[in-house]
Amino acid sequence: MTEDATLSRDDIVASTLWAMQRSRKDVADFLQSNLRRTDISMLELTPEFIKDFAAYLSTDRGLANGTIWQRCMWLKGVVLRAHYNGKIPRNPFAQFHISPNCKERVFDRG
Repeated sequence: MTEDATLSRDDIVASTLWAMQRSRKDVADFLQSNLRRTDISMLELTPEFIKDFAAYLSTDRGLANGTIWQRCMWLKGVVLRAHYNGKIPRNPFAQFHISPNCKERVFDRG
């Protein structure tokens, strides 16, 4: 690996920020297209909302399963922190499970 290929601390922060912003935009787009709303209370999040969001990412956005997993895990993290800090009484993600099911990578050694 060359020096150019290594990640600096700033690169990791920037990529994490980009992933969070992308995930937030996906939630906002889902709210607008499916619920005709621009915002939703954390108290309104239900297991059905989470399932519908994952289905939206797959069908409407055409995202691969690994990307859907990433976007849902960001939302799950936000919701879990809110639940842990007493902001919401229940965790709507409690029974929601999704697997990244990423394709195995093959490296060309030739």
